[in-house]
Amino acid sequence: MLKYISAILLAISLGGCWPFDGSTVPLVQNEYTMVNVPDSLYNCPQIKDLPNPATLTDLDVAKLLVRLHTDNETCGESLEQIRQYLAEARVRLSLKK
Repeated sequence: MLKYISAILLAISLGGCWPFDGSTVPLVQNEYTMVNVPDSLYNCPQIKDLPNPATLTDLDVAKLLVRLHTDNETCGESLEQIRQYLAEARVRLSLKK
């Protein structure tokens, strides 16, 4: 008999901890923040008009390779600036909390 009474008391006391409307209680609420990177940081030049490979000379190939290499370095620097910008934003957001 004591077991039944203690079981009923336990059920009643635990029943007060659960919401009766069927909804759940959020323990952690996520907060999403979007960081917009300025358009000025996106600097990746592209070659839209590639020369005709049938008429290329060695000098044209060399100029094209130099231009591709320069554009690649410019784009790499731009991506590194974007990474730095996002890292700084991440630090500022973590200090904000």
